[in-house]
Amino acid sequence: MSGVFSSFDDGNTWEQLASGMSANDVIDKLCISQEGYLYACGKDNYLYRSTKSVYDAIYLVSATINPIDAGEVTGVGTFSYGETVTLTATPNSGYEFENWTSEAGEIVSEDAIYTFDVTHDISLIANFKTSTGIGEFIASSVTLYPNPVSDYLYIDVDKTSPFANIDKLNVILYDITGRVAYRCQTSGDGKIDLSHLSAGFYDVFVECNGNIINKKILKM
Repeated sequence: MSGVFSSFDDGNTWEQLASGMSANDVIDKLCISQEGYLYACGKDNYLYRSTKSVYDAIYLVSATINPIDAGEVTGVGTFSYGETVTLTATPNSGYEFENWTSEAGEIVSEDAIYTFDVTHDISLIANFKTSTGIGEFIASSVTLYPNPVSDYLYIDVDKTSPFANIDKLNVILYDITGRVAYRCQTSGDGKIDLSHLSAGFYDVFVECNGNIINKKILKM
């Protein structure tokens, strides 16, 4: 059953309102219970409650690519209220990532790896621009080893690369279902402990000054 319910006896009994809250009612306080129900206290001494817990809500996270052939996005799907989502925008050859914008054109992030908590349906746009060629140079300068890996993975940046002096790289691993399996930052030696991960194939996304390098590894 859907609708808005009111109570005049502190929630002991409830009555469904035919057309929502009273137009003359003024809400004094709002709060969410531990179960996730939204309660509203009105100036008329009525107590209103949502029909469903916000924690039971399922929201859609979607993304489009601009231009349409400029890259790809991983991490979209349906999620529960409050669940952490990580979207990763990976440019195709000839492009580099620019920013994430809302459908209204507002910039929400300039990081190719964008993490946020879901509270409502959201559709974002991954914007790319014509590459200067630096993305391809970075990709060829980054090596992941050993592969297959058992415990520790190393991310090595060619010392001739202008990015060789970067102390920390943002790293996200996706499992074969597309879910985030692990996220971390490398230390100065580029060493990552993967001993806790289950065996299988993983997509590794490494962010380097706004550029994304995508590599595949096998965890033994």
